[in-house]
Amino acid sequence: MARHVDEAQHEQSVVKARRKLLDEQRMRYRRAIEAYGENRRLQSEISSFHDPFSGETHRLH
Repeated sequence: MARHVDEAQHEQSVVKARRKLLDEQRMRYRRAIEAYGENRRLQSEISSFHDPFSGETHRLH
């Protein structure tokens, strides 16, 4: 009986570890998406400013 309990606890431990890894992967993916969106937004804001010292009047790319 003790062996059965040990195996069940081990299986639960493996399931928890796997779930934790998947959660960590999802969070890394979500942070990457958020960082990408923020970088695009900032780049858009930066490129829309006119540089008075450049002598150019068009938008920077």
